[in-house]
Amino acid sequence: MIRVAVVATLLAAGTLAAGCSGSSHSGPVASAHTGATQSTRGGETSCKDFLSSDKAGKESIIETYLRSTGQSTDRSSTTTTRLSAEAFCRTSGKNKLVRDITTG
Repeated sequence: MIRVAVVATLLAAGTLAAGCSGSSHSGPVASAHTGATQSTRGGETSCKDFLSSDKAGKESIIETYLRSTGQSTDRSSTTTTRLSAEAFCRTSGKNKLVRDITTG
């Protein structure tokens, strides 16, 4: 139950951060160790693959996920969502997908 509260808190912080910023990051997507297939899968990336990615790979996965859901990909949104996904994946198990951070 505590894990759910932590994830919910992180998601709320991500929503707040996304709502506070009006800019959108449109820079190149870097993916050093994740490979093109993981970064292009975005929210369909498994937690296992997400957690095994380096920071640049995780950012790429999250940016792809945010774009696919119509959300801002500015730095604060990407960072907050990446941290939420990391917390979710570590607490909910590696069988989930990155997109599951919104539904649990």
